[in-house]
Amino acid sequence: MSISLATHLKTSRHGIFYFRMVVPVPLRQVMGKSELLYSLHTRDPAKAKRLAYTLTSQTHALFEKMAYDPHRFNPNDLSTFPTSADSGSLRPYELEMGMSGAIKIKSDSAEDHARAMEALAMLKSLPQAPAPAPQPQPHYIMEPQPEQTITISKALVSWAATLTNAKTRKNFTSFVNRFIALNGDVEVHKIRGMDVVTWKAELLKTLAPVTVDTRLQALQSLLTWCLLHNYLSDLKPLVTKGKFAVVDKEEREKQTKGAERFRIEDLNKIFNPSAYAIYTTKNTGLKSDARHWIPLVGLFTGMRLEEIGQLTKDDIKNIGGVDIIDVNRNGGKQLKTAAAVRAIPIHQTLLDMGFLEYVKGLESKSLWPELKRTANGFGNPVSKAFIRHLEDVGVRKDGKDRAMVFHSLRDTFNNICEVSSGVTPEVRYTLMGHGQGGSNETNYLEPKTLQRLKHDGIDLLVYAETVAGVTHQLVL
Repeated sequence: MSISLATHLKTSRHGIFYFRMVVPVPLRQVMGKSELLYSLHTRDPAKAKRLAYTLTSQTHALFEKMAYDPHRFNPNDLSTFPTSADSGSLRPYELEMGMSGAIKIKSDSAEDHARAMEALAMLKSLPQAPAPAPQPQPHYIMEPQPEQTITISKALVSWAATLTNAKTRKNFTSFVNRFIALNGDVEVHKIRGMDVVTWKAELLKTLAPVTVDTRLQALQSLLTWCLLHNYLSDLKPLVTKGKFAVVDKEEREKQTKGAERFRIEDLNKIFNPSAYAIYTTKNTGLKSDARHWIPLVGLFTGMRLEEIGQLTKDDIKNIGGVDIIDVNRNGGKQLKTAAAVRAIPIHQTLLDMGFLEYVKGLESKSLWPELKRTANGFGNPVSKAFIRHLEDVGVRKDGKDRAMVFHSLRDTFNNICEVSSGVTPEVRYTLMGHGQGGSNETNYLEPKTLQRLKHDGIDLLVYAETVAGVTHQLVL
């Protein structure tokens, strides 16, 4: 004969088994608690069941004893729990649980066996505590094999090494380290969805939603790398709506529409000779050639800031009678796209201002020896100084107009080519390095190509007379 008894078991999120039994209502005031809860200090289900059956038997006996002598029991003192000595002259019997959960009775005599059967019948007849309500458990990613575990920080080092862009590598590493600071350097498979949500909430206290999205995307990229390298077995518990995104696609596109082009009145303020002289010498007392020339080159070529910042003397050439800026990858230069490799004829205004003379007079290989490469590239100091200049001349007011930045010069160049100068789309795309229908790395320096870019492109670029008049006064 076998009887299966309720085991009153529950597990923690770490897999440890606990014994839990509800205290009968009449005894709760005496015991000071509504349930008994004890750790069994094991993750082994079979061992946990054996211990739980023993505790079940002892606890029911305890409840019976307390009905007669309730004040003798102390729930925090194991010595007050029932023992075989409490049964007086009765000899002990033993209950043994098999692997199937059935109970076997071991006794020395028929009398003992009869008493054991009576006890089992009594225990079975007692009202059992309702099964505990399922407790919400932290939702972990499925745990891989132990040899595949890795902490966030170690995964970060390996993943960051795969990022080729130094600026991205620096920023993404910083973002993930902030997540570690908030949630701890746990193994990646133990990251919970709630950890991500909590981090997102903290970020939103001080950052714009679109900015928060970039932080979340860094963490998501790291976890994707962990998935590919078998440190995770599933990302679905984390990558759900609302965890790795703050704004929807439409709102994100609205907020990340990019730089806003300058108006003619803005350009007159930016390049006003008196204001521009203050800008080029501000905080140093000495004229900064980089501050002076880089915005002007941007205005008349449409080049990206980093493309200008990494130029060398060798990049300024004359091919077939056309003075050009050769935008290339030589010497470890970094470009945004393959189409960014191109040649841009130098505008006549820059030639009249003495740009070639400035280049020829340099002793260094770099066009801007004062600029040093950092994790953010070459152009960061010029970008910050230019933004302060925009604020000083009233183009960017009190930190607002955040779309007014150095990149606005590139958008302004593109707009003038498209709207005012009649430059064809093909030529404009080539000058901008956008790649639609333009030249490629094998023919972009051919004389015929350069002549076309000059006559059908740069020579047609005409700003308003006021802008031309202002910039012509900026001769060194």
